[in-house]
Amino acid sequence: MKKALFVTASLFLLWGCATAPVSNEDAVQSKNIFKNGQFLPKEGNATLIVKRDKGFSGSGCSSRVYVNGSAAADLDSGEYFKVSVIPGNYIISAQPNGVCGGGMFETKVSVVKDEVATYRIGYGSNGDYFIVPTAF
Repeated sequence: MKKALFVTASLFLLWGCATAPVSNEDAVQSKNIFKNGQFLPKEGNATLIVKRDKGFSGSGCSSRVYVNGSAAADLDSGEYFKVSVIPGNYIISAQPNGVCGGGMFETKVSVVKDEVATYRIGYGSNGDYFIVPTAF
């Protein structure tokens, strides 16, 4: 009985550790955005928004975000950054800073002239670290 209760409680705690998407309205712009000439706004560029989920999992560490291998920002839980990029294909990479697990995760992004592409960084209920497109 005790073993079944322990397993049930453990599963409940793991399920509760997944992060949740944060809307553009509720996200806070990161103060840790790295200045980079390739991200300056220009007419005809596209906009890339990367947000960090809110929630307990991984909240003790920021996430370092890279665009095509260049450090772009450090995001804490519930933060975002927005950059202007030339339309085309990019690789967004994210890696937890500090002792949080997850390792580096990367995804290919295609951005189109005058459009906005929005991605989120978070942790799944099993602790997996990810970057995915989002409608939030």
